[in-house]
Amino acid sequence: MKRLSLAVVGYGRMGKAVERVAERRGHRVEARIDRDVLGESGAMPSDLGARVDVAIEFSTPEAAEGNCAVMLEQGVPVVSGTTAWEDGLARVRALSSKTGTAFLWAPNYALGVQVMLQLVERAAQCFDGVEGFDPSLHECHHAGKRDAPSGTARALAERVVANDRRKTRCEPAPSAGTIEPEVLSMSWTRAGHEPGSHALRWDSVYETLEIVHRVRDRAVFAYGAVRAAEWLSTRSGPQTLENLLEKIMSGSTEGSGARNGRSE
Repeated sequence: MKRLSLAVVGYGRMGKAVERVAERRGHRVEARIDRDVLGESGAMPSDLGARVDVAIEFSTPEAAEGNCAVMLEQGVPVVSGTTAWEDGLARVRALSSKTGTAFLWAPNYALGVQVMLQLVERAAQCFDGVEGFDPSLHECHHAGKRDAPSGTARALAERVVANDRRKTRCEPAPSAGTIEPEVLSMSWTRAGHEPGSHALRWDSVYETLEIVHRVRDRAVFAYGAVRAAEWLSTRSGPQTLENLLEKIMSGSTEGSGARNGRSE
């Protein structure tokens, strides 16, 4: 495995966790960038392209799109885990395609969540048109999490709506009253120190199927992001975690392409 020089953009709890995991895996954090480092101007260093192989970005929804765009323009591949800025993703992916610089965004870098997404998609296909089974989703996170529902919950809900013809949209569960049959109900809890749990259940009169993912340590997100950076360093253009998951399941995440070469 190639030793990487990394930039960590957003040096909060996740940024520090990324640094710890990266160093354990033999990489070097060359740049630590957050609002304190950027100062009043907020300007990203102009020499990142010459200093780092990949940037791992866990900043804020307000800053994420600009951060990613500047780094892609400098030729720095970006792994982004900031959520609640999905409206800007299409623009950043288009820039990644234009520049040829690799870009990967995911709301959750836990391997188990990526498998859960595939399981939920398949379950929704199986229950499509089956009378009596009604899906719902609940997620729980620590009191400090800013966005609700979580990006992972939205991704799970999208898989259900795309594969179950009875559900045309997802909405927050109402505090009172009934839920329209075409709505996938989502609810969430923000309390305590829970690093993250997601549960999607199909309930019927006689039985319930539930698919659950629980995080025991937020280091799982850092580990997944660093693994993604190792893989992304030899890719070009916009990528998805499905691409990476295929490599992991096959027993290899080593890239065969050169940076700015062919996208796989």
